[in-house]
Amino acid sequence: MRGRVPVSEEYPSPGLVTHERRTTQSPSCQKGINHLEPAVRGGICHLGCLHARQQEEEVETHAERTARLRKFAMSSAPGPKVGGLSKKEKKQLAGRQRQKLRKERKKQKREKAGTTKQGS
Repeated sequence: MRGRVPVSEEYPSPGLVTHERRTTQSPSCQKGINHLEPAVRGGICHLGCLHARQQEEEVETHAERTARLRKFAMSSAPGPKVGGLSKKEKKQLAGRQRQKLRKERKKQKREKAGTTKQGS
C-alpha cells in the first residue's frame, strides 16, 4: 500500500466517517482487525472492505465484538455458561419453572384429597 494518503484524496466523498480505535472487521478486509482508517459513509472503505452500514456511534469496539462472539461461541460449548442468558433463554427457563411449580401444586392437591395419579 502506498504511503498514508488521506482517503478523501483517493476517493472524494461528501461525508467521511472515522473510526477511532474502533473496527467493523469484515471477511474481505485485508488490513486485519485493527483497521482504523477513515471509512467512506455508505459502508465501503478505500480497501474495498465492506464496513457495517452504521453511523460512527453505532460501530462496536473490537472488545465488544469479541465479547459478543465469544458469548455466542460459548453458548453451544459444554461446561458452565459464560456471559449470562439471552432474553429467549430466560423466558424458556421461566416457562419450565412455572410448569414444574404447577405440576407440584397439582400433585399436592391430589395427595391432600387422598387420590393419586393412578386413581385409588
